[in-house]
Amino acid sequence: MHSPSSHRFERGVDPVGIEWASRRCCEMILEIAGGELAEGIIDVGEAVTEPAAIVLRFSQLKRILGIEVEREEVERIPNALGNRTTDGGDGQLEVSAPSRRRERSRESDRG
Repeated sequence: MHSPSSHRFERGVDPVGIEWASRRCCEMILEIAGGELAEGIIDVGEAVTEPAAIVLRFSQLKRILGIEVEREEVERIPNALGNRTTDGGDGQLEVSAPSRRRERSRESDRG
């Protein structure tokens, strides 16, 4: 069953934001309940890795989308959605999603 909660949980947690969220949580607990903050951080999670860039082939766009899209627009849209893009050469664009968007993994996901 789809709900706002299931939508959030199926995407997972942004590994880059965990430390910030932990510090903010501590600030709020101290502000509301008082107490003392212990020194240091204990982190037993796996190291954060950069997701692999996905290659977007301009020659495949019409097949995937069903319409023609100008190259300038293809380069603009992923950046407007928070992705990073670099020229992949040979009619390709390399697109890297932000850490909070781990579900993006295929050429057709990168819009």
